[in-house]
Amino acid sequence: MQRPVSASVLSASSHAFVGDLYLRSYKPLGTTRGVLLFVHGATVASGLFDIQVPGYSLMAACAAAGWWSFACDLTGYGKSRRPDAMQLTPLSCPVICTGDQAVKDLSDIVAHLRLLTGCDQIVLAGGSWGSITAARYAASHSKSIEKLVLLAPLFACINPSWLRMLADPEQPDRLNPALGGYRYVREQDLLSRWDSEIPPGHTAQRRDAKVLAAMVRAAIQADSECPVRGAFRVPNGTLHDLFEAFSGRALYSPEKLRMPCLLVRGSDDQTSTAQDADSLLRRLATTNKEKITLPDAGHFMQAERCAAELQNLICDYLNS
Repeated sequence: MQRPVSASVLSASSHAFVGDLYLRSYKPLGTTRGVLLFVHGATVASGLFDIQVPGYSLMAACAAAGWWSFACDLTGYGKSRRPDAMQLTPLSCPVICTGDQAVKDLSDIVAHLRLLTGCDQIVLAGGSWGSITAARYAASHSKSIEKLVLLAPLFACINPSWLRMLADPEQPDRLNPALGGYRYVREQDLLSRWDSEIPPGHTAQRRDAKVLAAMVRAAIQADSECPVRGAFRVPNGTLHDLFEAFSGRALYSPEKLRMPCLLVRGSDDQTSTAQDADSLLRRLATTNKEKITLPDAGHFMQAERCAAELQNLICDYLNS
């Protein structure tokens, strides 16, 4: 599929703070079709939607299609002002950026966007753990959401591999307290998780090395006060949500989601599973719903060579 027209010609980017939260945006230079807000997942912040490699910014592609596109860094993430507690060691740090905090952050951002743009309704797009946050917000603020897009959606399905990483070895029915309030993420951490979804010998076909380097570089630069060289800090409050979802316990009611909904996952995604996505699709209250599976794609599909296909898919859905 053909890549969208270069967004550098069609849109202008800007950056701002809403309270302590960092907000990036691309505004179309021509007619604006609507407002779109991206909500990031549990590891890589909003930069995943705005990778600075030509052809890999999902935000810029949507702006080129006429959508005023925004993405925020939630509490403790990316370029948002980090809580003082993150100066402590991980084990001394309290839980940061729980699901409730993320929904509050989202409420503040949406209120700001409605005032800034004059639009009463926005399109909300959440990725991975951000799909839970976006769906939770949409379920209780349906009048302000025009459409809901869930990328690599998570809902409520037992995921043994994730539970082995998250559960307390002594009490498997609870999250491991030794994980602490935040964690350090290095390039190798992302690489190991990413490569686990790629068939041996297919890495070059699935991922451009420049994209991984750009993602990691941007994340490290955003956390300039990180005491560990070559790493960035990520809050662990999100892991509480993930532990519930991967234990098969729902954090929201899909029956409350009556706006049009699009679910997109990669065929090789081991975090957002086909079983989980199918279960969510069945329970969505809206009759205007669709699930699309991208072939030869994984959890980081925005950053894989299928990026152009994903961009076109989302832009077509937004403009339909």
